[in-house]
Amino acid sequence: RAPDAVGDGGERARAAHVVLDIEYERGRVHLVVANCGDGVATDIRVEFSRALRGVDESVEVSSLGVFKRLGVLRPGREVRVFWNSASGVIAIDRAKPFTASVKWIDAGGIERAATYRHDPLIVRDWPQCE
Repeated sequence: RAPDAVGDGGERARAAHVVLDIEYERGRVHLVVANCGDGVATDIRVEFSRALRGVDESVEVSSLGVFKRLGVLRPGREVRVFWNSASGVIAIDRAKPFTASVKWIDAGGIERAATYRHDPLIVRDWPQCE
């Protein structure tokens, strides 16, 4: 649970907390933007330290609009974006760790930020189901 912030009038404001996570499920890998807090987040932006390419190298997933200008994310909600198959993600050219810097505006109009480090190779030895 995200901590509450105190508003100007002394009331407790609900705080948003936005994360960028990776989910591995049934041989597929998704990038997930989630609001784990209990307040609304607006103007969400994710900046990746390197390009994340999708299936067949045809799409630079990390440059999709959802990561550049997500308008609103309510508490407990998430946006899942398919990245690639697990075997595709751990291929040599995609296996490098990366960081995702996430910025958002909370209900009080304050810009918040967090940075997350991910290492796709963590799943190399996991059983895969393609």
